[in-house]
Amino acid sequence: MKKLLFFMILLCPIVLGGCSSDDDDWMDLDSKHLVGTWSTGTEGTHKYLKFENDGTGYYALLNGASFLTNYLFTYEISGDNINIEITYSDDGNKLKGQKKVWECLFSKDILKIKNGSEDGTYKRVE
Repeated sequence: MKKLLFFMILLCPIVLGGCSSDDDDWMDLDSKHLVGTWSTGTEGTHKYLKFENDGTGYYALLNGASFLTNYLFTYEISGDNINIEITYSDDGNKLKGQKKVWECLFSKDILKIKNGSEDGTYKRVE
């Protein structure tokens, strides 16, 4: 009986550790699933991204409804990265031509950018 109880106690963490949450359902990035609007929220300082079918996009950093910065970009997907090149920015185009590589995790309705000033957890808006 003691041995049975001992083995049950040993198996419990293994069995329970195998459970996963929906957040772990990461998938490969592809433009078909990436196209759309993404946001980190609507309160305080938040970020907004929009990816179009034609390989262009838009980024904005907002404080409430006020724009802090925004820019247009072109993008390509390479593995788990989104490679962007800024084509227009609201700061007199000081960012124009700048290239960035966003390291990402992606699921159906969540986009996590892990690096750069655009980092954060974005949820699909539309």
